[in-house]
Amino acid sequence: MRKKKPIRHTSIFKILPERAVRGAFPLASISLLSVLCIGCGKGTPLTQTNNTWAVVSSVTCAEEWRADDPLRYCSAQADLDGDSIPDEAKLITGHGGRIGVAVWLSSLKGRDPLLVFTPREIPPQLQAGTALGLRKIPSGNYETLCGKGLENCTSADSREIQIKHDALLLFKDDSWGDVVYFGGNGTLELFAHSD
Repeated sequence: MRKKKPIRHTSIFKILPERAVRGAFPLASISLLSVLCIGCGKGTPLTQTNNTWAVVSSVTCAEEWRADDPLRYCSAQADLDGDSIPDEAKLITGHGGRIGVAVWLSSLKGRDPLLVFTPREIPPQLQAGTALGLRKIPSGNYETLCGKGLENCTSADSREIQIKHDALLLFKDDSWGDVVYFGGNGTLELFAHSD
């Protein structure tokens, strides 16, 4: 059986190599990763300056509102790359209150995570991950903020994104949501789905 070649990721948001992972995950390092943010408003590079990130704490995952999800909205399993093998994702925090997702693709032997941070500004009271969640969503067509009329958009801005495989919804409870998925060109992408 032949090994699958790892997917190469490029994008406009750069994340520096990671050195430490707290909790149950092994030491991991990654190369540059980017995320295309469609309809997010800001087009400036998002760079993590402190080389550490961590999965959200078990205290956060024990919050009462998470009880209706078996993975407590702290992690998700989804076939993001369409190889029929579930990939793993975890809700993470980074330097300066950054909130995002770490994705371990089943097809990568090293299992080093790919990191995606939302460009949204997270208020200090939510920077530990409180009221933020992660869940799998099915393939399909999803409206962007432009498509919902919630942003001032140009004719070049996408109104709807077609997602061919499972995706992830990074969300604030009862508020905004960002969709993380693999695009047609094999890159990990993110767009603002709700506000």
